[in-house]
Amino acid sequence: MDESEQTLMGIFFCQDPLWNHYLARLPHKMQDLYHTSEYHRAHEINGDGTPLLFVYESQGELGLYPFIKNQVPDCGLNGKYYDIQSIYGYSGPLTSTDDNRFCREFENAFLDYANSACIVAEFVRFHPLLNNYGIFTNNIDVIFDRQTVVLELHNDLEYIQNHQLSSNGRRDIRVAQRKGVTTEISNNSSAFTEIYKDTMIRLNAEKYYHFNNHYFSDIADMSSTVFVDAYIEKKIVASAIFFVFGSYCSYHLSGSVKDFSSYCPMNLLLWDAINYAKEKKCKTFHLGGGRTPKSDDSLLHFKSNFSKDRAMYHIGKRILNTSVYDELIGQWEEKNNKRATILLEYRN
Repeated sequence: MDESEQTLMGIFFCQDPLWNHYLARLPHKMQDLYHTSEYHRAHEINGDGTPLLFVYESQGELGLYPFIKNQVPDCGLNGKYYDIQSIYGYSGPLTSTDDNRFCREFENAFLDYANSACIVAEFVRFHPLLNNYGIFTNNIDVIFDRQTVVLELHNDLEYIQNHQLSSNGRRDIRVAQRKGVTTEISNNSSAFTEIYKDTMIRLNAEKYYHFNNHYFSDIADMSSTVFVDAYIEKKIVASAIFFVFGSYCSYHLSGSVKDFSSYCPMNLLLWDAINYAKEKKCKTFHLGGGRTPKSDDSLLHFKSNFSKDRAMYHIGKRILNTSVYDELIGQWEEKNNKRATILLEYRN
């Protein structure tokens, strides 16, 4: 049999160099940092679970699906069971082709693996730029969650500034420049960590978003990571993490000092990050969405100052073992005396 006609299937841990080897074989437009082994490894160290990459290859076409695997709580079940979910950010399955036959074979192969691995339920965060929410179709609920802001970088900076940025966005950049805000590209994770943690406390953010220090140092060690810091004189008043990988520059996390919000440091910081992405030949700058799915979300409104264009973020929910899942949810509802409202509620 010709090698291109063989069917291959496997599971890889994030320490395995084959993880990124397979990712590099996909079309360039389908590659982003959120699917890499390094990004998954940072979240493994953060305590999110065990990252795995499911690989399916047939007749020269390739399907990849990275996810985080965790054992479900011990509720007196007979045997060990697990659930899986996408990494924080944007992920989901990827294929080298849109061919429907191959996508169905890829999905069926994954479902066979999930059954043999005692996986109960699956939560998917699809990638808004890669439009991969249609790859899985078998008994999965795919739901539009929210808009994200995307800026295409094929035009020159003058056009982007005059036609993509809002009038308020241009004004606030001028305010920052007039008040003496400057920016600097760095790899200083400690400076970012301090300002980010203070911001999460101020915003009363959920516990998960208070990442540990190891997470930020691991993120800083990735060659695709860029920190952009905003200063007033010698004081850092805002900082943000960006990923520059292939065609994409992605806005990841940020923090700022509330006392200097009138200086508009984040506006200048983001504008200079856009300039940096242009220098690095990125084709798309992805600012992400708001803190909530609401159309009037304040963070979405702020990001909208930098582009009129949107990309749609979808999530996927699938129950793979109904009897075990119902038992887990039933025990949780009885213990908490209320109905479960999210897929993996038994983890709360």
